[in-house]
Amino acid sequence: MRVELTGHQIEVSPGLRSLVDRKLVKVTRVLNDAGVSAAVVVKREKVNNVVEITLHLRSEQFMHAVGKADTWQAAMTLAVAKLLHQAEKVKGKWQERKRRGVAARSVKAPRRAPSRTAPQAAPEMEPPAAKRPRSAGKRGGQR
Repeated sequence: MRVELTGHQIEVSPGLRSLVDRKLVKVTRVLNDAGVSAAVVVKREKVNNVVEITLHLRSEQFMHAVGKADTWQAAMTLAVAKLLHQAEKVKGKWQERKRRGVAARSVKAPRRAPSRTAPQAAPEMEPPAAKRPRSAGKRGGQR
């Protein structure tokens, strides 16, 4: 996965870059390499350090998370935790769709082997029942 790290009003140190790479490995592991790229923006506010992560997935989906904390590690951990929650939800939807699609397409009724006995006559079809007007319901009409 391609990672683009940007610092707003801050210089990105090699330590911060390694922290981002280390934390994003967890998300990549959960998504089974479905992530195409990640854009990470780090910025310093008056009190907090802010980490914004936007993750682009292979299925043209995007995930976005923001973490704010006193330290870079805590902010990154918060943002990754939010991304992991979103990733689990998306992964569950993918698996459910996969289960539903395979079951609907590939399961067919087994064919019966033709019996070697004498052929049976087809049952006679009865004409459809005459249509009758719908009832008004339990109360029998108006209130």
